[in-house]
Amino acid sequence: KAPEEVLKVLSKDLKSSVRDAALKNTNLSDGSIETFENPIAVKLRLAENPSTPIDILESLITDGEPIYYQGTTTSLMAAVAGNPSITDSLISKLVKSKNDQVKKALAGNPSLTSKYLDVLVSESRKKIAAGKWDYNNRGLELGLACNPSAPAAYLIELTGHIDSWIVAAVASN
Repeated sequence: KAPEEVLKVLSKDLKSSVRDAALKNTNLSDGSIETFENPIAVKLRLAENPSTPIDILESLITDGEPIYYQGTTTSLMAAVAGNPSITDSLISKLVKSKNDQVKKALAGNPSLTSKYLDVLVSESRKKIAAGKWDYNNRGLELGLACNPSAPAAYLIELTGHIDSWIVAAVASN
């Protein structure tokens, strides 16, 4: 509930953790976000923010380059894929991605319609049946295992998966 004026002051803080926390605050307007010091953090937060205009999200999905940020590797495309406000048009582009992080974020997006859930489940089943599954390429299954809207029959199939992380994700769903 911090007022935007306070968040603007915090956006100039010397510590990046303070700037990043202020950036996550939903009381901050899009115009204020542009004043933040860390452009990578700004772009990631814009990609994740459900209030970000669709035209900005469209521009962000063109950048699939890996970003190392706060101890993890991600991309703007993956951040957009996890945004619960993405449109059908954006989803139709992202569902074609070969990037494991993008697939994981999209598959775990709770706003994904059954149409796209079915596409991703089918892709996962084909991958597993063809023996193309491996520990370094398991994002799709992990994302689907965490999605509260994933089909029950598919989740039951995943309970027999060789990867205990995937089975644990199903148990947590």
